[in-house]
Amino acid sequence: MVDFDDRPLRIESAGIESVPVEHRHGHARELFYLWFASNLGILNIVYGAVVASLGLNFWQAVAAIGTGLLTFVIVGILSLPGVRQGSTMMVSSSVVFGRRGNILPTLFSYLTVLGWETALMCVGTLLLTTLFQRLLGFGYLEAVSVSLPVSLAATFVWPIFGHATVSSFQKYASYTFGLLTVPVILFLWPHVDYAFLDSPGAGPGAFVSAVTFIFSGTTLGWVNYASDYSRYLPLGTSEKKVVLYPLIGAFLPLFALSMLGFLLVSREEIASSSNPFLLIGSLMPAWFLAVYYVLGFGMNTSTNIMNAYSSGLNLLLLGLRMPRYRSVWIDAAVSGAGAAFILLSLRSFLGSFESFLSLLGDWAGPWSMVMVVHTLLSGRVRVHGPARPLLSWLIGTAVAFLLSSSPFFTGPLATGIFRNSDAGVLLGSFVSLVLSLVLLGGGGTRRPSSS
Repeated sequence: MVDFDDRPLRIESAGIESVPVEHRHGHARELFYLWFASNLGILNIVYGAVVASLGLNFWQAVAAIGTGLLTFVIVGILSLPGVRQGSTMMVSSSVVFGRRGNILPTLFSYLTVLGWETALMCVGTLLLTTLFQRLLGFGYLEAVSVSLPVSLAATFVWPIFGHATVSSFQKYASYTFGLLTVPVILFLWPHVDYAFLDSPGAGPGAFVSAVTFIFSGTTLGWVNYASDYSRYLPLGTSEKKVVLYPLIGAFLPLFALSMLGFLLVSREEIASSSNPFLLIGSLMPAWFLAVYYVLGFGMNTSTNIMNAYSSGLNLLLLGLRMPRYRSVWIDAAVSGAGAAFILLSLRSFLGSFESFLSLLGDWAGPWSMVMVVHTLLSGRVRVHGPARPLLSWLIGTAVAFLLSSSPFFTGPLATGIFRNSDAGVLLGSFVSLVLSLVLLGGGGTRRPSSS
């Protein structure tokens, strides 16, 4: 029998089972801390630098970054099934796509989470590696061999305990890292390039690329496990708050740090560097360097523990037969091996990361649109079996892949405005949105509202 007792520093025994109403607890504001801490990271400065490398001027960047981040409302909407059904995100997906139809989205979901875990494991390891190199004189290989195990331990110990421990960690991380980010901003502010404010700007293709990059790197990195962190909330929790708290929590740190990265004088070097965190650190006073690298490591950890918790849930849904906490161990081994390969063999993190982001949204964008439509219209329209949602997703995903443009893969239709903008994910998402709205109508049986 599953024990749904959910307390900090007590191993959560529940896996992908729906949480019964009598075991629900907490408040919607917990979602603010979860999404604030998980999006408070040094990597956001790199996001801004990448946007600057596209040639946008200040106001274009404000519009592009702001537009990209406002899509985080999708994460809030997809937190609603957790409250309504007490289930994880991909279990809620199986309600829409069917058990068999959900196998492919769940597989893509796990691969996406694993990719994020590995990428952020590289970030955490690079931050510690640079610290050991600069302050202790370690060589690169020596520093990586010490930093990677530390990064693995710091990331995966919290998800082993489970939901309540992760939630508590994120609350304290929001206060601690949020306050410590203030001196980082103050030390970087003198390096802002005010002359850049008068830049003539770039064309619509660059603007779309910037929006797509932010959309893929933020919103689409979280959509496939939004409900994982709302399923313990009591039935009847304000749905408006469930939607708004994730949006506000993510928007504040992402916008502030991305815009800071956009304005830095060294933005071009940061966007193309194999170790952008070293360049950012060079803008700090020498006495603050140790704090900067440790802070960056902590902020990165608060992001990656969310990935580590949800990846184990994805493995269980794919058929792994073992307790939830043991699935985290498997994920740690796979993620650690991937990070070691990138750091010791490729030596270039950012290029691989950008290529990964460019393909991330090709499945996640269309899938999230289907889920949004079914979440918002559940109980209000006639619905059908899983065939129509699956068709809507597959067509949108095919459109996105055909128009995709990245170093890993370039679709056969990625020409003209799609050659360098990777706007295929936006068009593919739109196609799935329209198809879902159209195919949801017509005959069928009305599903009772679960809210």
